[in-house]
Amino acid sequence: MADEYKALTHINLPFLDGNGRYYAAGSMIPHEAFEESAQLAEEAINDPDTETPSAEDQIATMIEWGSLSEDPEAELHRDHRPSAPGTPTISTLIEEAKILKAQYEEAGEEVPPEVAALAEARAVDASDEGSGASA
Repeated sequence: MADEYKALTHINLPFLDGNGRYYAAGSMIPHEAFEESAQLAEEAINDPDTETPSAEDQIATMIEWGSLSEDPEAELHRDHRPSAPGTPTISTLIEEAKILKAQYEEAGEEVPPEVAALAEARAVDASDEGSGASA
């Protein structure tokens, strides 16, 4: 059992701080936070017939599924690794497709369907950080 664990993905520990305590990918999470979350869950459910997962159970499950690591040097999950500088984004690809579409049209050429579809696309705003809100 480690004193703290590295979040390899975004983790929200329920029952802490009202709606849960958020840890970004790469954050270190103290073992006490898991203990506190498990204790608060048990108190909130308050049913002797309902088995709530212990802190150790939560940790083991998150390690098993790749969300958590005991190794502070562990690689983040691939979906949470920072992009390399200069890597194209969806927004830049859409803008480039719009320019390319205009060039095809200006030249009187048929616009390839893939370029036309991308030029008509719009990037989705994901600024709500997974809160479930419709920001």
